[in-house]
Amino acid sequence: MADTSLLQTFGTYLLENGFAPGDQLPPEATLAARFGVSRGTLREVIMHLCFLGVLERATSRGTHVRAVQPGTIVQDLAFRLQISGYSFAELKETRLCMETAVLPLVIRRLTPEATEALQANIAEMEELAQEPERADLLDRQFHLQLFDVCGNRTLRIFSQVIARLFDRTFRTRFLNPEAVRKSATDHRALLAAIVAGERATALQILTDHIEAT
Repeated sequence: MADTSLLQTFGTYLLENGFAPGDQLPPEATLAARFGVSRGTLREVIMHLCFLGVLERATSRGTHVRAVQPGTIVQDLAFRLQISGYSFAELKETRLCMETAVLPLVIRRLTPEATEALQANIAEMEELAQEPERADLLDRQFHLQLFDVCGNRTLRIFSQVIARLFDRTFRTRFLNPEAVRKSATDHRALLAAIVAGERATALQILTDHIEAT
């Protein structure tokens, strides 16, 4: 296993020197000399980062920084949180903090096109009240669409991580027509407040909606 201290030092080196996806790293011998370790030890660090998906090696091209897809980051973070055993209460509190915090940004950046997409989501959710599992997917999609409105890639990743953590284990009691209609009604009221720029009203509706989960 790669030395933890060297891993941290090497990671800091990559960041401080502005390495970006596609950039090639210096030869192993050069890096080994820089960090005062053997090439074998340096190679362990590189292989560990390749395993994590940060770097990639090719015989003809050397070692490069790998472009990591957002979906990979989401999957990795969600898995780590799930296996670490964080409680539902902690996840719910995190979701509440995140969604209420971005409301001002959503209000500022909401476009007519995004409004139309959100309205379509709500309408379809109402139509699928008798198919709770399909409607539940739309429920979660609505909240992800709000983050999409922000136009911030980092916020989008973290919103998707939280959405994954609110899996069926925590959603079973909402898989019924009455719960679907209640959520759709909340979404419609929330969207109306956002469109009207009524921040306080939107905040209250969203807080009550999430607290009820």
